[in-house]
Amino acid sequence: MENYTDNELKEELQKRGYCTTALWHVDDVQSAIEKVNLNYGTNFTMSDAECMEILEGMFGADADFSAEMDMLEYAVFEHLKDRQDTPLQPHSRGR
Repeated sequence: MENYTDNELKEELQKRGYCTTALWHVDDVQSAIEKVNLNYGTNFTMSDAECMEILEGMFGADADFSAEMDMLEYAVFEHLKDRQDTPLQPHSRGR
């Protein structure tokens, strides 16, 4: 399956009856990290495994499937804030 493009795989899932309008990728998390870095003047990075952990937390079996990009950015912020080396102030959405 590695010979297929992301779009070809998405089309195949659609053919099999899956809703693919809200597929998330670790790159979406990386984009949210870039926004956090830009907004807070930081230089955080995350591994793909950490990014997947965030996505699984948002979209796991008990997750709310109405998540939007700002929710992803909030999840990234909270993950970074919980790290020992993170000097961030509370996120604008609060807790």
